[in-house]
Amino acid sequence: MRVLRLRVDGRRIVDLHPSLSVVTGLDADQAAALRRGVAAIAAGVAPPGDGLLEAHGLLFDADQDDLDLLDLATDPVGAVLTAADLAPVEGSGGLDGTDVRRAAERDVLLLATDRRWASRALAAAAADGPAARDLARAEQLRVAIALHEGMDVDGVRRALDAHRDANRATSRGAVARTIPGLLAALEHVGLHLRPAAVDGDEVRRVAEDLLDEHARHAGWVVGARVELDGLEHRLVRALPAADGPRSTPPSVASLPESAERRVERTTTALEVAIANADERRDEVVAGTGAVPARDLEWALLRALSDRRRDHPAGSVPVVLDRVLRGLADAEVEQLLERVEPLGRGVQLVLLDDHPAAIRWAGTAGPARAATVHPTPARPAEPSPTMPAEP
Repeated sequence: MRVLRLRVDGRRIVDLHPSLSVVTGLDADQAAALRRGVAAIAAGVAPPGDGLLEAHGLLFDADQDDLDLLDLATDPVGAVLTAADLAPVEGSGGLDGTDVRRAAERDVLLLATDRRWASRALAAAAADGPAARDLARAEQLRVAIALHEGMDVDGVRRALDAHRDANRATSRGAVARTIPGLLAALEHVGLHLRPAAVDGDEVRRVAEDLLDEHARHAGWVVGARVELDGLEHRLVRALPAADGPRSTPPSVASLPESAERRVERTTTALEVAIANADERRDEVVAGTGAVPARDLEWALLRALSDRRRDHPAGSVPVVLDRVLRGLADAEVEQLLERVEPLGRGVQLVLLDDHPAAIRWAGTAGPARAATVHPTPARPAEPSPTMPAEP
């Protein structure tokens, strides 16, 4: 499997070579986005930015539906290698830092497996009949009711009343002075309006629409509570009673987690774990010194060999993060010559601005490697995996 394209921020994408890419010109945030994007794909969860994958000649979007189809989390492996991973040396962040990093990476692998089992449980829940549907519906209603109750619109109502009072007084100055308070009240409930882009009348209309929508939703909540009570009563009655004379009867608190909620929870936990592992890894890399070229070469060949998989989607890509630090130009060229053939089975993404690596990629030929830079994304560009409209 190969990652052909990945978004690294709101405006930039990176198009990767299917064999070996030397990626240059990224700032710290873009480099982190690239590492975390590839790590997320390897763990079977959609990256923060969109992307494009290739497996056995077929193109896939890097969204959750296609990643679930590829089922990469059946055998998750670490997708990022640093000098500290390949050949730990004295001064590579210390034992404590290395242990913290390894624990964070283990969390990613465990949570990737947990999310995969949650996805399988969700697929199986469709055949479980009304109980699974009732459980999912009850959780949806609880969330919707909680969101409504958590939105305090009293501040917007007071600010709008002050604006109307000033308007009735026919004082332009008094009306204008109420707009900042109305903007602040709207911002408090999550509506951020730029004063330069809207006038006072538009701000007032937004506030009125918000209050009208909140009132309509309050009417819906009344019916939702009735439906939720009925669902919970039916679900609780279906729970098995605990054994023993002092056992507590089943209650709403005893209801199991729905399959949908489990997928959502494990996905969020996995995304957090990937970001945490990247931060811990970055801390260790910052304290890692140069690794001798010979040690680095053998460790890299061994690590890439270990990452070959017989998975139907193929081996996941590997990001080599700043592994060339301190190497001479000739050592870099020799290392890449030895490592590049592995890219025919494991795609390599070299995150490094070493001049010798850039020169080598430029002379190796387009069939073997390429130097790539972030390029502007075209917002209206359609996905190549979607059929063209007639």
